[in-house]
Amino acid sequence: MNISELALSLIAGTILLSRAAWPSGTEELKTADDGLLEALNRHDAEEILGRFHKEFVYLSVDAEAPADWAARSSEQRREVVRALFSPFKSWSVQPEEGTLYRVIGDTGIVCGVERVERQRENHAPEMVRQRFMRTWQKANGRWLLIAAHRSDFAGEALARFPLPESEAEKKIIEVAEAAPRFANVTLSDARVLRMLAEFSGAKTVLEFGTSTGYSGLWFANGLRKTGGRLMTFELDKDRAAIARDNFKKAGVETVVTLVEGDAHKELAKVKGPVDLVFIDAEKEGYRQYLEQVLPLVRPGGMIVAHNMRYPTARPEFVEAVTTNPKLDTVFIHMHDRGMSLSLKKR
Repeated sequence: MNISELALSLIAGTILLSRAAWPSGTEELKTADDGLLEALNRHDAEEILGRFHKEFVYLSVDAEAPADWAARSSEQRREVVRALFSPFKSWSVQPEEGTLYRVIGDTGIVCGVERVERQRENHAPEMVRQRFMRTWQKANGRWLLIAAHRSDFAGEALARFPLPESEAEKKIIEVAEAAPRFANVTLSDARVLRMLAEFSGAKTVLEFGTSTGYSGLWFANGLRKTGGRLMTFELDKDRAAIARDNFKKAGVETVVTLVEGDAHKELAKVKGPVDLVFIDAEKEGYRQYLEQVLPLVRPGGMIVAHNMRYPTARPEFVEAVTTNPKLDTVFIHMHDRGMSLSLKKR
């Protein structure tokens, strides 16, 4: 099989697979493909990436060479795709900043990091990021996709959905995953928060930015074991109402105190010591939250802040947590939204 025949086989098989498994809009797939190829011939990078990621995704098997994929029967390909998509009722992909595009002669390459938004049945939407690379070859005057590869970041590839050890934990996880989301943390971030609360034996946790209660539910999951309590602050009354309902559904309302209003003002009423703080509210207020809460945090306590990479962290906050000799700060999950963990030294 020459390169042209291989390319034709791959593109035909991929379109067939996509139509068999794509949640919606599959009849427009061929049109989207034609538009992409026309844009590639014009070397219009922005349009190529926009159409490529907005309208459809070429499916591939990680670490398989094109020949391996082409050698599979149509039914074998369909089975692979069914396995990829069966847990999800929706799936969409968008490129992140820093995506690279280049055409050298008759070869076109698009690579970078893409954001995948997907949703399992009876679960809230989730977002992951993965590396991708697509290679295009011009054959007989037409551009064809000859290789497609994507791979999760190591931590996401290894992670599995949390397994509850009791009915109480199962209920919390189910409520959290079914809850509506608005600027909430990811599942992997939420699990870190739970671990920090439970591992440290936290008795008092403060959270700035309740939103719909997703992170609060995971905090409560850990605090059930420590006998501690969460005080969480939310300015938006509608989100606060959703959070209260979620806490009640999960059976953790006795573990959580939700305070509506301006957290900067309400914080003046709080007395220490505090074991763990989580900052995930308006980004311009991060530095002020830090200054207000630091005297309340016990020696050996921790201050965690979300969105250190996306949205971009406020430089004044990053400077404050990395130049204060009383704090030891590390950054985690920087392939995704990112978090800072600052230990208040003893």
